[in-house]
Amino acid sequence: MSEMEVPEGWKLEKIGELAQVIRGSSPRPKGDYRYFDGPIPWIKISDITASPGKYIYHTREGLTKEGVLKSRFLKSGTLILTTSMLIAMPKILKMDGCIHDGFLAILNLNNKVDLNYLYYYFLAYRSKIEKDNSLGTAIKNINTEVVKNLQLPFPSILLQKQIVKKIENVLAKLEVKKKEIFSLIEQNKERVKFFEKNWVTFLIDNEIKNHPQSNEWEFTKLGDVGEYKYGYNGKATSDNSGTPYLRITDINFDGSLKPKRMFVDISDNDFKLYGLKNNDIVIARTGATVGKSFLFNEDRDFVFASYLIRYRFDTKKIFPNFLYYVLQSHSFWKYIGISQNVGAQPNVNATKMSNFIFNLPPIDIQKQIVKNIKNAEEKFKSQKTQFENIKENYESRIKYINHIQSSILDIAFSGKLIN
Repeated sequence: MSEMEVPEGWKLEKIGELAQVIRGSSPRPKGDYRYFDGPIPWIKISDITASPGKYIYHTREGLTKEGVLKSRFLKSGTLILTTSMLIAMPKILKMDGCIHDGFLAILNLNNKVDLNYLYYYFLAYRSKIEKDNSLGTAIKNINTEVVKNLQLPFPSILLQKQIVKKIENVLAKLEVKKKEIFSLIEQNKERVKFFEKNWVTFLIDNEIKNHPQSNEWEFTKLGDVGEYKYGYNGKATSDNSGTPYLRITDINFDGSLKPKRMFVDISDNDFKLYGLKNNDIVIARTGATVGKSFLFNEDRDFVFASYLIRYRFDTKKIFPNFLYYVLQSHSFWKYIGISQNVGAQPNVNATKMSNFIFNLPPIDIQKQIVKNIKNAEEKFKSQKTQFENIKENYESRIKYINHIQSSILDIAFSGKLIN
């Protein structure tokens, strides 16, 4: 690092003149039972990232007594630094342990320098240390000589302790605020996840099972209200010639179509048999997505593929949008789980599919239920948009707090934090 300005009354000395800087060591070969899986803590980069704050209290792995002899054993209270990946990330050990050659350790620190003050120095300047030592190399790293030559600005030991106390007081308050914001983000995120996965089931159960007149409705089978047919077995092409070919993989789980189209050549006579009309519903009969359905309402001709079953309804008796929602219900998915033949590919044939039983209200109530569900869906989408805006606002606050934390450290080593 280049020469820096030092506040009046402060000193500027190289870290190598104030402490011993040593490198860790790793037992070889890696994984040898003689050295690894022992009781002595073995500090790794993953332990650094898993340990928020200043200290490391425990590790995931350990060394044997023989392994310790081939590593670098350190006492609790030692300041260590990462040398690569997370460059110059400081931590203070809260237990005895060993470091490998991806770490440096600061030993025998001169009593002119407070250990915690040195910790915050590395935290404040690690971005600059990384930048200064990553030019012209794809692998960013530091070594003992780099750290020895770093210049440490420091005041009296008493003032160092006051600076550390002030830093920790301010950072602690900011961390509390960050945790509060993260908690709010997570709470809202969990709500959104729940409704994204369960809103249809929740609404259907509420609108159908809990309807005040549901006891007056008749139970019916899917095959009694719709005529089914298996799909067309043709060769799909992507050359934009022929008729659009609807396959299982073209249907998203939210009931929409993916934008990419495949096509199939089909005769006029076969199209009469396998073409789709608006208000047809197709259901996947095989594969990992067996039971997935799609309500067809497109402005161009489509042919449905052989792994789909088409149902066509008398729209005077059943409102297809209502049935589509029924096919998203918990009871339908439970039926699919019970009915499918489990083999190389799970499947439910048309006979079993048609035996699915559901509660069918009069057509006017079907339409009202669909209207209620769509209104609730719009409200949910609006709430989700609001959450995304709130989340963006919260994340901006987090960035601002991070900026303040960084600024506090900069101010501390410019001599302006403590008057």
